[in-house]
Amino acid sequence: VVSYSNALAARAMTEHLIGRGYQRIAFVSLPSSIPRSVERLRGYKAALKRAGRQVVAALIHESEGGYAAGAAMMAQ
Repeated sequence: VVSYSNALAARAMTEHLIGRGYQRIAFVSLPSSIPRSVERLRGYKAALKRAGRQVVAALIHESEGGYAAGAAMMAQ
């Protein structure tokens, strides 16, 4: 079985954006009732904490699955 860590993947993506100089990094994922979403949020928060940044609740959003729902949330 080949898999990956949702927490480490989200942390790596967030760290990449931090490294590129982004200041307000939003998090959009599936509802928190889905375990992998919880892990992704954990990774996002870990990257912010590691960079000495605050977690801003207004930048954390849940969305239904699918490209259309994700695109609509990102546009928001």
